Amino acid sequence: MPWFRGDLHTHSTLSDGGELTPAEVVAAARAVGLDFLAATEHNSDANWPEWAAEDFLIFRGRENITPDGHWLDIEGRLRVVAHPVAPYPGGTFTMSRDGFDLVEVWNGAWRSDVPWQADNEAGLAAWDPMTIKAVGNSDIHLAGQIGVAHNVVRADELTADAILDAVRAGRGWITDSAATELTFEARRDGHVAQIGDTLPPGDGDPELTIDVRNVPGNTIRIIRTADYVRLEVRHPDGRMAALTNAIYVG
Repeated sequence: MPWFRGDLHTHSTLSDGGELTPAEVVAAARAVGLDFLAATEHNSDANWPEWAAEDFLIFRGRENITPDGHWLDIEGRLRVVAHPVAPYPGGTFTMSRDGFDLVEVWNGAWRSDVPWQADNEAGLAAWDPMTIKAVGNSDIHLAGQIGVAHNVVRADELTADAILDAVRAGRGWITDSAATELTFEARRDGHVAQIGDTLPPGDGDPELTIDVRNVPGNTIRIIRTADYVRLEVRHPDGRMAALTNAIYVG
């Protein structure tokens, strides 16, 4: 099953603070190696036609900004808690997470030179893979931010249904660069599980296959519980380079 890369939280000049037109955002997404994106302008999808593009998968979405936090609606099919602990008025998500499909554990830079921030660290620490799946997005407003971060999703094909189903199921990982490659699998008693899968019950801890490429000097952390295992990969300076959704161990 192939892997596809995409950013599910993007803004253009149609949102406050956006400096690129929709066409420029799409061109930038192509240039950094993405396969899809979601247009999530602030509190509106009325300008959706301006996002039209040939040969590039774009989801219709919006970022709903409320006093109790921000959330993304993508195609009316995915509800995503956005930047849950962002430290500005209304940025911290305080409403119930019931009914939400995903949480954005990695939100992009407020400035293009700060790709991993303290609020991401706090949001990641609070994330429970047993209750909700994770995504990471750029929340692009400025040039140079698209795809930092983005999702790498395992799907049957590059279609709206296949990608959205894969994202909902947690069949993916998050990274700050399209150059980063990651393989993560668990094996036990002849069974193999990839990210988002559940390994059937068996004896002993599963054997893990881990391969990270194009992150020089990386440090890999394995987070293992009785119910799941997941990975975090960091650059030498401590910034996140990649993190995965869970493999559930049954």
